[in-house]
Amino acid sequence: MVAIKEARRTDNALTIFTSFTLFGFLFAGAFLALAAAAPGMSASVESLGHWNPIAGQGWILLSVMGFFAMSAQLLLTQSMGFLTLPMGTLLSLLVPIGAAFFGLLILGESLTPHFLLGTLLVLSACAWLGWSESRD
Repeated sequence: MVAIKEARRTDNALTIFTSFTLFGFLFAGAFLALAAAAPGMSASVESLGHWNPIAGQGWILLSVMGFFAMSAQLLLTQSMGFLTLPMGTLLSLLVPIGAAFFGLLILGESLTPHFLLGTLLVLSACAWLGWSESRD
């Protein structure tokens, strides 16, 4: 969040997104190459070679998922130009909460008491920080 907030001072959301995507891809490739060359890791890397082709509607699902993921990241990056760093960081903590609730609604997963307590703490912190920033 700090890197995005700092980059938003001078760059737009699309430039930051492109930079993070490009350099993330390059670093992931470099680490994969290092893992392949490391002793004892070749079996793990070889297991990545098994590929199942994507069937017809799978491409549509992957395209829609990619579109929404990219849109969400661009909106987050754009919004960091208008938020304080503490508020942006707290709001980013809502992502796993949203994912868990969608898992509950769509996949029928269960919510544990620890998760519900953590959710309450994150939402309380967001509300308190929002209220305290609105007073200033």
